[in-house]
Amino acid sequence: MFNSIQEFYNILPLVIIGIGIVISVFIEMYSQKSEAVLPWFSVLIFLSAGFYSFISIPQQSVLLQNMISTGGKTNIF
Repeated sequence: MFNSIQEFYNILPLVIIGIGIVISVFIEMYSQKSEAVLPWFSVLIFLSAGFYSFISIPQQSVLLQNMISTGGKTNIF
């Protein structure tokens, strides 16, 4: 699937957002104070994914048999 661990690090922003979405669904279902917690949790997830995307701009690659492009302008969008 991945040829090196660096390829996994290249899709890490997508993994962060995906895991954040799943956790936010659980927060919504099981927390009584989800209206206060969920906006801050979402901001934290998107800022962390954005920060990692910003620092990984020079690492461009095409992964998973040319299905996902990472790095460069792809990380910005």
